[in-house]
Amino acid sequence: LVASENASPRSLDLVQENGSDVIYFSGLDETGAAAIFKMGAAGTSKTKVFAGDPLADPSGIAVSANGTVYVADSEALPNHTGAIVKIENGAATVIVTSRDEAKRKK
Repeated sequence: LVASENASPRSLDLVQENGSDVIYFSGLDETGAAAIFKMGAAGTSKTKVFAGDPLADPSGIAVSANGTVYVADSEALPNHTGAIVKIENGAATVIVTSRDEAKRKK
């Protein structure tokens, strides 16, 4: 898909928005920052949903019916700690970290 060129796409989710297929994917923006993009399934243009901290190496993505984006990132926090990041209304929030999971297992 033409619109994903130079973005180094890694993972994607396909959702319906207003009756059309839309692809959300992780990759790199024009500055090299980790980012989330969306584009129509025809792939002719992309829109940046979010870029930068806390994203570092986004490797999994899921989009809810209301448009909230959830991203798995293995290096989102210092010391390469993995996290699940919630992106909603242009803001990113870490909602679960691998440290949280380690605490639950003890």
